Amino acid sequence: MPPIVLIAWLVCTACGRQSTPAAGSGAGSADAYVPGLGEMMSLQQMRHVKLWFAGQAENWDLAAYEVDELGEGFD
Repeated sequence: MPPIVLIAWLVCTACGRQSTPAAGSGAGSADAYVPGLGEMMSLQQMRHVKLWFAGQAENWDLAAYEVDELGEGFD
């Protein structure tokens, strides 16, 4: 077998192997994901915008809900 074919075969078989996850690092873990500061601030900004629109539309139920959500987001 020519060396280039052997090297190509080795590369293909190495790339085709699936890696196994390390013990204890399963995707089913509930506390694995922690949102970053930027993501939390983006959510807070959307709530502020919704609060403003609710006030403009005089939808006080929605405004009260968004105020409550804003408070929970800062906790």
